Amino acid sequence: LVLDSIKGWLFGPDTDIDKSFSKNVKFEVVSTDKKFLKFASELNEMSPLDSCYHIVVFSLKKRCGELTEEELNKLAVQLLNCQSQAEGRPVFKCTTDMTLADCTREMDGPTWNAYQIVGNRARAMCYATQQEQFRRMTEMTVSNLVTAATDQLDSMESIKNNQEALHNMATDTIRKLYESQQEMLGHHQQLQITQEGVMTQITDNMASLKTEKALIAAGNKELADQTHNIKNKLEEAMTTLQSQNQEQKTNHEIIIQDLMNIQTKAQDTIDKLGKI
Repeated sequence: LVLDSIKGWLFGPDTDIDKSFSKNVKFEVVSTDKKFLKFASELNEMSPLDSCYHIVVFSLKKRCGELTEEELNKLAVQLLNCQSQAEGRPVFKCTTDMTLADCTREMDGPTWNAYQIVGNRARAMCYATQQEQFRRMTEMTVSNLVTAATDQLDSMESIKNNQEALHNMATDTIRKLYESQQEMLGHHQQLQITQEGVMTQITDNMASLKTEKALIAAGNKELADQTHNIKNKLEEAMTTLQSQNQEQKTNHEIIIQDLMNIQTKAQDTIDKLGKI
């Protein structure tokens, strides 16, 4: 609530303090917006008066050493407003668009005297506040650097551990691959020996089959020759038998004819004897 009221009389009702924070911090050593935005989070941890001083100085468009007398007097009005705001006394609106006379027109005598006192110290207060901001920003930067360095070391340690694990995994994989290749080579050699044995056995069997085939062919030829000889002998025997049968038939016919002749002669003889 205090910061909102300070924002109102510093920047006007239509001005967003975040837009003011988007400008560069006016240190004697210039910093960046992003760093001050991080520093601005510390304003809530400060007293309202200190927070007001920091906001006023941060709103400057120039470095403290570059302020004109009018700008320095306006800064004095704003710093006095910070003190008055903290003590619950009236404050006086004083924006960059207003003239110095507009900023101080409604001041009474005591307030004017206080304004003059603050004006004599305005540049020193500006330097002190900017240096305080610079110191805090530097501390935050160093802290962030230490944190980043620690995180980087942790990341490097993690990468190292991952690389060692990967190296061990690769070594184990290569070892297993080598052992598998050796085992496959042993199986291949055993298979080659077995194949050679099978080929030798097949060659021997083929030679045996060839020899047996030759023997069978020779036996078949001999059997064919013997069969042919037997056939010839059977044919000769058949011819001989047929010749003998024909001869026997002829002899039989001759014998029958002779017997018939004898019978005829005997009958003639009997007939002749009967007639006597």
